[in-house]
Amino acid sequence: WINMLNRRLIRIRVMQTLYAFEKYVEDLLNGDNRDLKLREGDNFKHFEAVAANLKNHIKMVTLTVISKIIF
Repeated sequence: WINMLNRRLIRIRVMQTLYAFEKYVEDLLNGDNRDLKLREGDNFKHFEAVAANLKNHIKMVTLTVISKIIF
């Protein structure tokens, strides 16, 4: 019973982290320029670095498109 409860808690923590990342990507695509900050102890902490890289890439693509429109 304890093992089943522990697995459920781990599964919930994983799902919360994935949801936070999904929400971050949706917000980023809608123009919200915030950083992804996961809670201490969350799984997939490397998603913060992935999110930062994604944000920088979108920024660079946007600047490139704008500069091509202007010039």
